[in-house]
Amino acid sequence: MINKATQFILSLYHYSILLRDTLEYTYRRDQYNVNVYHARRQALLASLEEKGQIKQIIGKLGENGPKIETKLHEFIDLVYGSDSTVVRLAGSELRVDHAQHLVLFEMVIGLHQTIWDLVVGYHNAAVGRQETSVDLLPLLQTDERMYRTIVFYTIMGEIEKVFAEFQKAMHESRGEKTPQSNYIVNDLSKLVQLLNFQKVHSKIKDTSFNEMIDENMKVLEMIEGKRELPLMPESEVNLETKKVGIMINGVRHYTFGDMFAKAREVTRTVLANSETHWKNVYRPINEQLVALSRQTPNGEGNPPLDA
Repeated sequence: MINKATQFILSLYHYSILLRDTLEYTYRRDQYNVNVYHARRQALLASLEEKGQIKQIIGKLGENGPKIETKLHEFIDLVYGSDSTVVRLAGSELRVDHAQHLVLFEMVIGLHQTIWDLVVGYHNAAVGRQETSVDLLPLLQTDERMYRTIVFYTIMGEIEKVFAEFQKAMHESRGEKTPQSNYIVNDLSKLVQLLNFQKVHSKIKDTSFNEMIDENMKVLEMIEGKRELPLMPESEVNLETKKVGIMINGVRHYTFGDMFAKAREVTRTVLANSETHWKNVYRPINEQLVALSRQTPNGEGNPPLDA
């Protein structure tokens, strides 16, 4: 049975899920679920109300508390506010401005890490006091693996698009830097910084995940000119699919597109595995939470907020 301390940690953890799942709006889709959008918005706002859990927690964080609360409100206004230009309701549909992915990445990734640090801190403190009734460590480990893989998958897709824009701008200017190319480079730099942020904060040690990180980092080094494009053997040349590589000084190399595709496939494999593993761990815990919510009056029994 899930006790109050465990329920408290899971409630805070679910706030991190709301932030994580907002990255859905960096995917280009024909349509987005309006009901899910409203549910996320309501849950994010409810936790910042006077008696909301996040409101109570950040109220105990000293001078950092108001700063975090301000950032959370800015995030909600940016994505879920009635005047949002990133995600907006148009009749019964959601419209997403895909030109604003960078600001969405910056908001979600910074706030998610802040909330995640709180989740881990409260969890470790509760475990140290032997207060948890369910072993939540496997859930937190599988979630981190999935979340950081999602970030790599989505941001690398954005980097590929922005880098293509940079190549086009440089081609049109005959290799001369222009205000447009400088603007694109600035965006690329910010996106790379967000991936480095993930790498620095990752606590994941398993081989397949870290090999995925390495594969993506190699591509970043290639587009930054720090690493050469690998040689492409003639046996892999396929005229029908137009996979012919690129000739550099008379030698055939893989293209940037080839390298992005390879990293994307590796990342997709890790993501699929991570998502399956997370669902298997999360499902029985969520079933207990649902059963508990049917038995417990609303608002009853939040545990102490001292970690």
